Amino acid sequence: MLQAEVELQVVVAQDAWQHFIDGNHAAYIAAICQTVQAAASTDISAIVLAQASMAPAAEVLRGFGVEVLSSPQLGVQSLIARIYNAG
Repeated sequence: MLQAEVELQVVVAQDAWQHFIDGNHAAYIAAICQTVQAAASTDISAIVLAQASMAPAAEVLRGFGVEVLSSPQLGVQSLIARIYNAG
């Protein structure tokens, strides 16, 4: 039984995808990181990046002070495990 309260915040990096389409990988990752840093509250315990292409942003966000999960399947599995272990 789930014993932890979970609050999700969905944030979309609006400008990032165009950089990806244009082949500007550095700008793509920078846009993701800037969006996460601007939107994140001080009470977050994890960041889940929605696409595998976002994985390099995890390295940049490492110094942010929270766990960054970059693979959708593995990220959700880890999040579920953390929720169940929190209770």
